[in-house]
Amino acid sequence: MMREEGWNLFTVMIPVRDEIKQATAFPVERAANGPFGELVTEMETRGLIKRA
Repeated sequence: MMREEGWNLFTVMIPVRDEIKQATAFPVERAANGPFGELVTEMETRGLIKRA
């Protein structure tokens, strides 16, 4: 619905997982190998962030 209204949305879907929800104060290990890495790649492609 938001896309139909003209919103520019990310295409990557991050699954809800208990081990990620519980890691609030800790780094998420191997995040680049899953959906978080895909999100970063999409953000780089859109020019929203730059690779360090």
